[in-house]
Amino acid sequence: MARLVIIDDESHITDIITRFFREKGHEVQGFTRADEALTHLTTAQVELVITDIAMKGLSGLELLSKMKALGLDIPVIVTTGNPSHNSAVLALRGGAFDYVVKPFHLDEIAERAEKALSAKRVKDENLLYSKLVSLHSISRVTAEAASMEDLSEKVIKLGTKLTGSDGGWYWVSSPSSDTAISGMKVLYPEAGSIGQHAFLLKVARSTAEKMDVEVTDAADDEGGPGAWYLSLPVEVSSALHGVLVFRRTKPAPKYDAVDLEVFNQLAATFALGIRALGLFPRTVAPDMAEGGKPLESWARLIGQMVDEHCAGYEAKGERVEALGRVLMQTMNWPAETGESWPLVCRIYDIAKVRVPQRMLEDKNVLADGDLEFVHAQAAWACERISSIPGLETTARVLEDFQESFDGSGRPRGIRGRAIAPLARVLAVADAYVSMRSARPYRGALSEVDSIEVVRQGSGKRFDPEVVLALSKARGL
Repeated sequence: MARLVIIDDESHITDIITRFFREKGHEVQGFTRADEALTHLTTAQVELVITDIAMKGLSGLELLSKMKALGLDIPVIVTTGNPSHNSAVLALRGGAFDYVVKPFHLDEIAERAEKALSAKRVKDENLLYSKLVSLHSISRVTAEAASMEDLSEKVIKLGTKLTGSDGGWYWVSSPSSDTAISGMKVLYPEAGSIGQHAFLLKVARSTAEKMDVEVTDAADDEGGPGAWYLSLPVEVSSALHGVLVFRRTKPAPKYDAVDLEVFNQLAATFALGIRALGLFPRTVAPDMAEGGKPLESWARLIGQMVDEHCAGYEAKGERVEALGRVLMQTMNWPAETGESWPLVCRIYDIAKVRVPQRMLEDKNVLADGDLEFVHAQAAWACERISSIPGLETTARVLEDFQESFDGSGRPRGIRGRAIAPLARVLAVADAYVSMRSARPYRGALSEVDSIEVVRQGSGKRFDPEVVLALSKARGL
């Protein structure tokens, strides 16, 4: 389903096209005046516009020009009764996606609409992908932050850049107050005026109460042209830490779905940075201890989802779990070290479910940019898992799984024994099991070749002790 706007000053044509697309399951708004449609476009999330060119009042060409001036990146299909196509050519030059000559068959315009919507989906996906790759670079920057103010500044600067915002603030909840909402205060930066401070506090408290993302339309922003405000809660260990607020001054367009996804990822990365600074306590629910039945059921479900989403991953978690147990026994590790191992093996690949199928099924090895995107999803997964009571130890393992034994990994660049023990086992077991399975870009490697590749990474990506245990366990 997509959200469409149909514009034609002949009401019967508007009605026919509107009804046609509604019957196909789309959400459609019809207008006979382009100026009224333009007002709707600036406030609603519209994915396609179909408009006549020659209309009373604002023409289709003028509508295109105004949409461009407002920064409305929405594909437009124009309809024209001009047999010479002159107006259609002008429309294409003005940014229209396609045109249809009247009289037209409804199936014809449906086909053009599907092409436009498909092109927009690909464009949005590529835009989101590039922004998330850029967003992941903050993981190293946040690791260097020395205080909440420093961390907040870094996050706000990146967030405003990625979404074209012109301002950003972080409101932190005060643990000393009766409620997080009443004790909220702006941490960075200070508001420009008393009026702005009061408005931002109102937005922050509303978002904290709802614990959900909000887009606020400030029609008159301090006597200026108005602005859009995007606010979202930042949760650390299942509790509210604060609220991020960003502003986009009009006539800039309303925050869209791509912006919301970027901000969700930004909030997850921000929360990881807060935890790394040790500025927020963790709480564990007494009835959800790690290894409890509710968590086991949830973990099995996650494992099934990963298997179904990823080609060649069938029962991968179970194979990694079995191999890891052998490795720990070979190294004579105490049994309690591996208590959370089954949970780790079922959910450590959860980030893969956010990776598009086209990337997972690519017959070529992932490029550097694609790998950065995958790592960005891993940061998201670590924060989400850490917020579940009873999974704090597992979250630490998943976070350290991105690290390398020589300190060249991410997100903190720690090395050697500073990496969680199960993360060091997971790195070797995952690499071996993955190489022994076929992938779209290669066939399965032999046991000898797989172990040789792991050996080459000993002391670099992998812990030499665990690599030696793999060789002993496989008799090679």
